[in-house]
Amino acid sequence: MLKDRIHIVLTRTPEKMTGPTLPNVFFVNTENLRETLEPYTKTKKIFVIGGREIYDLLLDYCEIIHITLVDLEPEGDVVFSYNIDYFIKNYSLFYESNLFISKKDGVLYKYYTFYK
Repeated sequence: MLKDRIHIVLTRTPEKMTGPTLPNVFFVNTENLRETLEPYTKTKKIFVIGGREIYDLLLDYCEIIHITLVDLEPEGDVVFSYNIDYFIKNYSLFYESNLFISKKDGVLYKYYTFYK
C-alpha cells in the first residue's frame, strides 16, 4: 500500500476480506462506495485504478483523466470500453506528450491528460 494515502478496494464481497486491519484501507462494494468516498472528495485527490468494469462504473465521476496509450495488442479478452477519440470528442485535452519508445522492449507509448 502507498504511504499516507487512503486505499478503497472495490470488491463484490467486502465482507469476505480478512487479514490485518489497516487504518487507510477500506473494502467496499458498489452499494457503499459513494458513502465511503464522500469524506475525501473535497479535500483529497481520488485516483481510479482498475480494470474495465471499474472504469465503466466511475468514469463519469472523473474530472481529470490521465491516459497512457500503448501501441501494443496483448492477448486477452477484456478491452478498455473507450478509445482515445472518445476522450478527444468529449473532454478538453490538457496535455499530449511526445511519442516515447520503451527502452526495455521498444514499445511506443504516449501520455494524455483530459479535463471534463
